[in-house]
Amino acid sequence: MAFSNFCKFSVNFVCKIQQNPCLSTRLSARSVSSGTKYENILVEKRGANGNVGFITLNRPKSLNALCTPLMEELTSATKEMDLDSSVGAIVLTGSEKAFAAEIGRAHV
Repeated sequence: MAFSNFCKFSVNFVCKIQQNPCLSTRLSARSVSSGTKYENILVEKRGANGNVGFITLNRPKSLNALCTPLMEELTSATKEMDLDSSVGAIVLTGSEKAFAAEIGRAHV
């Protein structure tokens, strides 16, 4: 799946959870800039040439339960990496305890 398709999937997933068609407009209007700070994910480049993007879900208290802010950040980070010509692959990972436990109940 191409990164842009993954971003579209992420946005559609969040929209279906929220049943809020305005969400996709808000997400696509968000600017993507290098060095973006995130609250719910960790983003870094690894590899000998720094060509592997790593995105780690980082909500340990909720076992990385999916929520709107996390999905927005994930979409933004994947778009940013997709635009970076030095990134050849993206690895999405969770924490030591869980990849993603569930959809956060407060966000359904």
